[in-house]
Amino acid sequence: MKKKKNEKELLNRGRIKTQIEQEEILRRNLEKENLLKKEQEEYDNKMYRIETMKTIIKEKCNFLYDEISNACNKYETIKYIYTQLNGNNVNFNNIFTNIINDNYNDNENEILLNNSIYFIDCIYMIYKNNEFKLFKEALKNLIEYLEELIKNIDNQQLKLINLMNKTFQKNILSKKGILFLFILIGFVLKKPDEIKPLLKNINTDINYENIYIYLEEPNITTNYDQWKLWFQHIQKCLTILCTFFRHIHKFSDVPDDEKIKFIFLYLKEKFSNEQNVSTLGT
Repeated sequence: MKKKKNEKELLNRGRIKTQIEQEEILRRNLEKENLLKKEQEEYDNKMYRIETMKTIIKEKCNFLYDEISNACNKYETIKYIYTQLNGNNVNFNNIFTNIINDNYNDNENEILLNNSIYFIDCIYMIYKNNEFKLFKEALKNLIEYLEELIKNIDNQQLKLINLMNKTFQKNILSKKGILFLFILIGFVLKKPDEIKPLLKNINTDINYENIYIYLEEPNITTNYDQWKLWFQHIQKCLTILCTFFRHIHKFSDVPDDEKIKFIFLYLKEKFSNEQNVSTLGT
């Protein structure tokens, strides 16, 4: 009888021990599961933040994706502007009547691509695609930058803009389409390995994740006339921006379309040059 009682107690203790061991195993498995779940949540949150940043950059800044691929040169930029303004049915033969081939280095073609009408229409496109107050703010920042650039045209550092610079992104490039103004002014896309001597000269670390735009300058010694035209073009772009800003600065809210169209028609009349281009969707 006593033997059976002892066996029963041993059996119960064994069961209790087994139960405790099972509970310990379950506890450890649960801890492991919670840890894995936490790690997965942290990973998911990290990926979400990354994807959110990518989306913000793509939708708000636009310079790392669609625009930077389109803004390879002035010709492609101008095509993009008129596609945005007039739709896919725009007749580029009417816009580029004097461009015979893709030789964009030709002086005659370069003069055509510097047509002020394109620059004015680009401003209109940007105006149509951005919130009014933010657009005015970006325009003001761009004007201040160009004024500083013109006063210090020999400053290589001012001619080089890192598109990855957070301040520049926030103040200027975060407005959809504004990169095109830089391309029309004369800035060209540059990868770090293309401008190593320049980066070293201005004591800037070479980071291959950066993307730059650079204002290439004609050689003033060997071709002063070309340099003079280049500088006058930059000055004219700034004058157009300043004139436009003076007209819209007085508006605290979005002006009606008729007022805006009147301003742009005035700009075209004031700054028109040899080439007539019909835009504004009309």
